Amino acid sequence: MLPDPRAKNTDADWQSRWAAIQRGGEFQEVVVTAIERIARTRTDVDAVVAKARQAAQAAEDERRAKGGKAEGSGGKPADPPIVAAADKLKQGLTALEKRLWLSPDAKGLQDDTTLLGQVVYVEQAVGSSMSPPTAGQLNYLRQASEAVDRFLVDFNRFYAEDVAAFRKQAEGAKTELLPELPPLQSKSPARP
Repeated sequence: MLPDPRAKNTDADWQSRWAAIQRGGEFQEVVVTAIERIARTRTDVDAVVAKARQAAQAAEDERRAKGGKAEGSGGKPADPPIVAAADKLKQGLTALEKRLWLSPDAKGLQDDTTLLGQVVYVEQAVGSSMSPPTAGQLNYLRQASEAVDRFLVDFNRFYAEDVAAFRKQAEGAKTELLPELPPLQSKSPARP
């Protein structure tokens, strides 16, 4: 196959353009993986809370069946301590998620200053023409790379500390659901 005779790009220009497109795609893949991991974690946390509440209700029902006095109000037992820990963990997940993307549940018109918005902007800028990336586009790519790396430090720390602590607490309550996952990494170097 012959190249388009109207195209002025050299092989190096095409390689440069393709490398920039791949880097943007890698950033997007990392961001989407983080979004999915947060959603899965939130689902697991909700399941742990449901299991803990079921266990507390079963213990309360058993206590009442033996003629004991109800501990909670209205026949409903007090929430186990893991529920408060789950609420705190979900607040942290929400804070991380807000840095990542605008959820479809967001109301109104909002300026997309999220990490995914930044990555998509770079991808659109690089893909908007057949020319090799300009110095400005490479600068946007570098900034996106640095933003992804900064986010991953906080994201991985949150999972290594907060989620790990909740996982131990869930194991102690015999409601283990949260699998330990490896830290996320960007595949490309920080500089173009």
